[in-house]
Amino acid sequence: MGHADTLSYYIEAKYKIDASWSAALRWNQQFFGEVTNPAGKDERWDHDMWKAEAGLAYRFSRHWQVKAQYSYGRQNRDLQQGEQMFAGQVTLKF
Repeated sequence: MGHADTLSYYIEAKYKIDASWSAALRWNQQFFGEVTNPAGKDERWDHDMWKAEAGLAYRFSRHWQVKAQYSYGRQNRDLQQGEQMFAGQVTLKF
């Protein structure tokens, strides 16, 4: 078995709408290299993928904030698992 190489990158843009509201967009991709399997054949050790995300945050005070995020991701394969996700988060800063 050789090296299991991968290359990935991540881009994020944030925008402060006003003192309480902010928004973010994110994009990431990951590319996987090839390894030699036990039969001596080269094959990718995982499927290349990409993901796009959009998030919105509301700050109640200096210490409390709530966030919502939607993600959509794809892998280069026939079967897609977990390609869409909605998440919420409440944070306390102290």
